[in-house]
Amino acid sequence: MYRILLDIIDKPRRLTVAVSVHYYYMIQYARGFVTGIRQRSFFVALPKAAVVIGSDSDYPVIADMLKILKDFGIEYEIVISSAHRSPARTHQYAKKLESRGVEVVIACAGAAAHLAGVIASETILPVIGVPIDSSPLKGIDALLSTSMMPAGIPVATMGIGKSGANNAAVLAAQILARKDGDLAEKLRNYKKRLARGVEKKDAELQKTLNG
Repeated sequence: MYRILLDIIDKPRRLTVAVSVHYYYMIQYARGFVTGIRQRSFFVALPKAAVVIGSDSDYPVIADMLKILKDFGIEYEIVISSAHRSPARTHQYAKKLESRGVEVVIACAGAAAHLAGVIASETILPVIGVPIDSSPLKGIDALLSTSMMPAGIPVATMGIGKSGANNAAVLAAQILARKDGDLAEKLRNYKKRLARGVEKKDAELQKTLNG
C-alpha cells in the first residue's frame, strides 16, 4: 500500500503516461466495438419473402417449402397471423411489407382461407396463396377461398397441401429471379436436376421391367 503511494508520488509522470495509454486503448476498443456493430448490422440480410401461416398447425405442411427457399438462398421471415382471429394484426402486417423491403408474400391457410386475400388487399406485392388441407373437406374449401378472388385483388393460388407449398417456394424464386442473375441460374440448375431425376427413375423402371 505505502510502496504504491510512494511510487505514485515519486513517478507522477509515469503514472500520467500509463493512465493516458490505458484511456487511449479504452477509447479505441469502444470505437472498434461500435464500428463492429455497424459493420455487422450493415450486412444483415433483410427478408425478401414473407411467409404467413394462419396457425401453428400449418407449419408441418410448409416445412419442405422453407427448405426450398433456404436452398435457393432466399432470405425469408415466417409469422403466424390469422385473417379471422387477428384481423387487425394481419392488416397492419400487410401494410408494412413493402416499406420493409419484402418483395413477395406466401400466405398459407386452411378451411375458410381468407389470409392470402386479406394480405393481397393491403399491398401491391405479389401474393402466393397455399391452401392447407386441414379441414374435413381436405383443402377443397381452402382452395376455393384462396382462388376465388374479386377482380383487381389477385392471388396466385397453388395446389393443396405440401406440393402446393413447394411450388409456392419455386414461384417466389422465379419472381425474385427477374432481377437476380445468381438466383436465376440456381433455378435453371434446379430444373435440370428435376429432369435428371425423371431420367433416373425411368432407367430404374426399365431395368426392373427388363429383369
